[in-house]
Amino acid sequence: MENVWASHHQIQAAWSDSRVTFQHVFSFNSLTELCGEMGRNGLRGRVNVLAVVAHGGSDLGGSVRLDRILTVESVGNFDDEFQLLRRYIIRDGFLIFYSCAAGFGSAGTELLKKVSGKLPTRTIIGFTVWGITGPHGVTHPGFMGFTHYPDVTRSEGLIDVTGPYANWARDGEIIRSATS
Repeated sequence: MENVWASHHQIQAAWSDSRVTFQHVFSFNSLTELCGEMGRNGLRGRVNVLAVVAHGGSDLGGSVRLDRILTVESVGNFDDEFQLLRRYIIRDGFLIFYSCAAGFGSAGTELLKKVSGKLPTRTIIGFTVWGITGPHGVTHPGFMGFTHYPDVTRSEGLIDVTGPYANWARDGEIIRSATS
């Protein structure tokens, strides 16, 4: 199975956690475009982990800024994209939103639950923290860490999917709650 690192075109992001290897790295504007890239690379039914790197869309959490903003209210507007993603992410695979506070608060919890309902048998992960920026304005998830909002102190390693700031949803339910 393959792991895919996909950065929204507005973000220059690099992965630096040696525990996970990404065989494919793409830049994209929309989820439809990302699915096209995965298709051209022969990834249909082969993606174990899809890491989507995009800005969060709200100070309240629970949103992902793609070509338009994904929120609990707009999930239905992404039905076609989720249908496409189902072709690529394997059953029991993972979709991880590396987006500021995508899993934060009730809005984040509901967003993850709704997306997981659109992608049955897949685990959707979002974080309850806001990101920080590394050298030269380049975000380094997994390396520079995330900082908990509104406290602006730097913290290392908080973006770990098994860490205390990760919420997991599957089949419309939260299966692992962030501890902070």
